[in-house]
Amino acid sequence: MRRQLALSIRIASIFMIILLGLPLLNYALPSVANLPVFGFTATWLFLGILFYPLTWFLSWLFIRRSNEIEASLAADMSRSFADVSGLPLDAATPAEPTEER
Repeated sequence: MRRQLALSIRIASIFMIILLGLPLLNYALPSVANLPVFGFTATWLFLGILFYPLTWFLSWLFIRRSNEIEASLAADMSRSFADVSGLPLDAATPAEPTEER
């Protein structure tokens, strides 16, 4: 849970810096924000073109890292179960219930 929380905070922080950084850039440095780039001002280039790929990249990164955290947790739990049961790791899966009469 802590690793997931830390990941969420990091990704959200990056997103908020990007999201809030543009208005601050427009306010603090209007000459940079109005700089023409490929026929657009820098602000419109970022808002119209670059913002969505950056958001998709952050989403992809979050999902990838989240899956890695889950996989490592599952492996740790599997090893822990095998240690407690005393069975080899591949034999630590629950067996089919048998009926006794």
